[in-house]
Amino acid sequence: MQKLGTGNPEWFGLMQRRPELAAGLTIIETLIVLVIASVLATLVMIRWAPQSQDTAMTNILNALATRYAHVCERALLQGQTQLFVVNQEGVQHIRPKRLSLPDIESNDALSDVVQWSEGWRVDLVVDGFPVSLPARTAPGIAVPQLRCDALGQRSPFRLTLGTGGHQAQLTMPIFGPWHITTTQRAN
Repeated sequence: MQKLGTGNPEWFGLMQRRPELAAGLTIIETLIVLVIASVLATLVMIRWAPQSQDTAMTNILNALATRYAHVCERALLQGQTQLFVVNQEGVQHIRPKRLSLPDIESNDALSDVVQWSEGWRVDLVVDGFPVSLPARTAPGIAVPQLRCDALGQRSPFRLTLGTGGHQAQLTMPIFGPWHITTTQRAN
């Protein structure tokens, strides 16, 4: 009986060819590379693919609602009223540490929360009454339309964004959860 590898010419031949095989990729390695490449390609497409109008408006309203709810919670915890200014360009938060009248009038205390895309219609209803929105917040005219007070109450409002046949609406009650609805007009 002959021992494997000690005089067997077939075993010796396999040993000599093994380094050549090791230089290439195996099927498993190739599949792993393909999976990683496809995941990266999917992430790139999701990140840079154009969004539909409904998705873009919903994302903006979701960001606004989340920030507004967070600031209202902070107002309750800190016992300090928080104010927001809405205009045709977006929403700004008046920072509470600088609520003196000269700061508000010079807009030094304003920070952007969200910006609307160009061409969107913006409608605001606060406490059941429509509010006329300025084109932009000019110095000396920063009139807050939304507030969160130290008792945890917030201004109930309905903010509607629209363009073409698309419309998204954020409804924020005094207490409780907010919700966003989208509609699309049939042509």
